[in-house]
Amino acid sequence: MKISSSFSSFIIIRIPALFIPLITLAITFLYPCKSASAIDRKGIPEVISEFAKKHKKYRIAALDFANTEGRKTRFDGYIADTIISELSKYSFVLLERKRLKLVLSEHAISQSGVIDPDKALTMGKFLPVDLIVSGSYTRMGRRIAINGRFIHVVTGEIIYAFSCSIEEAGKGDDAVNGKIDCTSKNTPILNALKNLRDNEKIQNAVNTAIKTPFDNICGKVHFKVMSTFIRNKIFPQKYNQFLKNALPSIADPSGDYRTREIMRYFAADGRVDDDEWKICINAFKKINNYSGQAYLGYMLNNRIEKRPIVRKRIDEIIDLVKKGEIGRPLAISEVDIFFLIFNALKVTYKRDLANSIYVFAKYHTMIPDNDKYNKKAAGLLSTIYFNEKDRKEQKKALKNILTFYKSRATTDLMAGKAADIIKKISGKIDAPKKTDKNKIRAYKEDLKIINVQLADFICTSVAAAKKKRYRYIVADRTEYILRYSIKCEHTPTINDLIADMRSRDWKRKLTAIELLSKIGKAAKGAEATVIKYLGQKGFGTNGGNLRRFCAITLGNIGTTNPQGITRLIESFPDYNRGVSSHAKEAIKKIGIAALPYLIKGLKHKHHAVRYGSAEALGNLGSNAKKAVPALKKIAKNDKDPYVRKQAKGAVQMITNDF
Repeated sequence: MKISSSFSSFIIIRIPALFIPLITLAITFLYPCKSASAIDRKGIPEVISEFAKKHKKYRIAALDFANTEGRKTRFDGYIADTIISELSKYSFVLLERKRLKLVLSEHAISQSGVIDPDKALTMGKFLPVDLIVSGSYTRMGRRIAINGRFIHVVTGEIIYAFSCSIEEAGKGDDAVNGKIDCTSKNTPILNALKNLRDNEKIQNAVNTAIKTPFDNICGKVHFKVMSTFIRNKIFPQKYNQFLKNALPSIADPSGDYRTREIMRYFAADGRVDDDEWKICINAFKKINNYSGQAYLGYMLNNRIEKRPIVRKRIDEIIDLVKKGEIGRPLAISEVDIFFLIFNALKVTYKRDLANSIYVFAKYHTMIPDNDKYNKKAAGLLSTIYFNEKDRKEQKKALKNILTFYKSRATTDLMAGKAADIIKKISGKIDAPKKTDKNKIRAYKEDLKIINVQLADFICTSVAAAKKKRYRYIVADRTEYILRYSIKCEHTPTINDLIADMRSRDWKRKLTAIELLSKIGKAAKGAEATVIKYLGQKGFGTNGGNLRRFCAITLGNIGTTNPQGITRLIESFPDYNRGVSSHAKEAIKKIGIAALPYLIKGLKHKHHAVRYGSAEALGNLGSNAKKAVPALKKIAKNDKDPYVRKQAKGAVQMITNDF
């Protein structure tokens, strides 16, 4: 056995064939180069070019490379960034390095170093890539020797291994304290941006800026350039052309922040022109199928662009999606682009909803009829309808609602969504605060249409609530159905409620009359039965509750039935469960129709009836002039001092004599 100090000779040892690959691998990464003269003079661009010639359609992520001396240096990330930058020149889908680090951090996996096939297989379970690039490097003087490999995350196979080198910057280069220093390139640009007072200074800033390519190293200064120009509303044509040239060179638009900022710059001047649109749409074709909202928002520029332009471009995008030309690694689906467009139009920010209305009307058939997408669509429809200020457009939004619902199966979910819209409209109509009368009138018109067109959904909403045992929701929706006389299989009719009132079961009685008291004039069909039970005395608390709801119901109906009005007046002394106050409130709602019965009530034997009648007549004001003689008479002669006082006050209110 001979050993040479220069390693020109070698040891002859018999080694089982099984261990040869392992030893070879160890030698490769522990001793990447024998000497400075033996270092592979190929650079990263050359090895990536060789790789690209053989491999075309992989999704790739690059880990930080590891220093064989065990220390972290600026080259850990620099090598990986350079590899990604070179790969971006070819038709690969690249995972953004920031996103890669975030995912690895979430799974507590090291973000650098040489990985073995088993570790690659583990990463493949949660990373959306096919290959992972990893490796190590060794400093040899001013040259950095690099060894790396591409490992398949499904098979664990090493697809491509490489050795190359880069030269470390010297004192005169962009290297300071172990970090890549862009000062020499960026300082002139930043200084030029400080003075933009005239066209000459602006052109100087542009000419200085475009000398630095818009890459992800020193080119990041262009973020500052763009924000400065946008802030000062300066959009030089030469710089615009520079960005037009830069955008197509970005291989992975979804994973590169430069894409978004360039598109934002294009939109900032108020118009994405045709050339800019073509460049943007070509970049958009390469988006990942889980992103794109921000880019599309700038591209469509809905807040500023004219409606015909926005709509034409939306049509173009959808046409491209139907042809399968947008999206990576898979083509984006029609339903995904549909909702992506709505997000880009910024529906929730109430920006020009007319375009959203147009898109829904034209493309709603792209939405599959299932709960997941129906729920999203129903939410959009509701938002658009309630936020639209223009009545003409709001009518179109209502038409979209009706068309969409009628094209869907009458499921519990869709029925619930329809009920939610109705509840919100009803709430706006009944809102106590002052609301535009025209708006209320519009909502009432729309509600009538919805009640007819979506009756099946409204009825189903009650059955759906019953299944889930939502007692109060069932009561609210049943009340609505009765109020608007919608015929439903799952809800009681007025005749059913009358039958329940006549039952000997107090729970059924009270449930029925309470429901009648909430449905306004729709309870008219039960008027005779309600009058009958208002006249029944006794039965304790149950009786008091029954009469209270009867009084409320007659007031809501606005009864003109003589017997009904008389029984309300005769209920003034009934203080059980507040019957008296509700009877007085009902008389107030009935108004002038109660006048002759109130005058008659001034002669009633019960002082509370006389007192309440005088009070009610006073509330009628000048409409009760016929009652003045009778009121003056009891103001003078009634034996109850409180009645006399109330009658005197009523005369003053009627004659306006204070």
